[in-house]
Amino acid sequence: MLRGILLCLFLGGLCGAQTLDEAVRSLAKRVTARLAAGEVARVATVRNLSSLGNAEATRARAVFARALRQPNARPGKPVDVAFTISHNAAELLLVAEIERGGDRQVEMIEYKAPAGPAPSTHALLEKRLIREQDGAMLDVAVAGDSMMVLEPTEVVVYARRGLGWERVEAKPLEGAAVVRDPRGQLDGSGNEFTAYLPGEVCHGAHCESGGKDVRFTAARNTMQLDDWSPVFSFAQVEERGRPLYLTAELDGRTHMYDAARRPVGSFDSWGDDFLAVANGCGIGSAILASSPSARDATDTVTAFEITDRKPVAISDPAEFAGPVTALWPAPGGALAIARDLATGEYEAYTLTLGCNR
Repeated sequence: MLRGILLCLFLGGLCGAQTLDEAVRSLAKRVTARLAAGEVARVATVRNLSSLGNAEATRARAVFARALRQPNARPGKPVDVAFTISHNAAELLLVAEIERGGDRQVEMIEYKAPAGPAPSTHALLEKRLIREQDGAMLDVAVAGDSMMVLEPTEVVVYARRGLGWERVEAKPLEGAAVVRDPRGQLDGSGNEFTAYLPGEVCHGAHCESGGKDVRFTAARNTMQLDDWSPVFSFAQVEERGRPLYLTAELDGRTHMYDAARRPVGSFDSWGDDFLAVANGCGIGSAILASSPSARDATDTVTAFEITDRKPVAISDPAEFAGPVTALWPAPGGALAIARDLATGEYEAYTLTLGCNR
């Protein structure tokens, strides 16, 4: 028998009122409490032995990994943690095994999904592939028979030929700065465009340091909006007729602010990419948000509403074969770009939100 086995069963009656994300975070909190000074937990293996769907299991894994990261923690001795989702007769079992040489510590939480009425409406989130290529894509704009693809150092123009697209020309972005994790947004049609890149605005092939028009922080992959602190994503919605601002901040959490920019809540169940779109099943806006997946994991985008200042999913997740690298507004919905982990290719999809009653 392995030495030092510790089994701590957190009874399901205490977890029953929690969401799955909250139960996963509770498990992560128990793991971090077992760490010694100078130790840093890392998720070594993940197993889904339950009936939980792949999208939900991927999300649970991402929430668990993010919750293990301690704010402002310095690099330390890594401690491997195995995360397992299993079940007994009635509930899910969330299990974390901490390995230190021949010693093993086990933390376990029983989770039972709270009973509740089914949502009155359910949105249908549809995705459609429009472009795939080997090199990185930052944004794609399609107008009729013309398509422009924003790449880190150029804009490539394509024309529709039959059932496919033919490359017409490439316009280098002269002077565009190269950053480690490039982001960019494209505005234009035909051969006229404006590209927004970190610290620069490119009108045609000419790039210059912009003032108020700059959407991305110079030399970084964050967004700079007026006098807000740098964020990864920003969205404005209304809840009960009042504006609510959502920001993906550098601490890995989504923060909410009221009309006076006072903080009114935060959560960590979304990734860094989200935006507001027209609600296909109601009045006002919905939010399309990526999951808090790691860069080496598959990803999802799900539609949410904000109810009582909490995110409530209104669609099934749209699944991607790798991490979502960009999520931008597009006519009729949104554009999502993901990097396929199996092929290494970048894939651009349109996302539309309809109502499936």
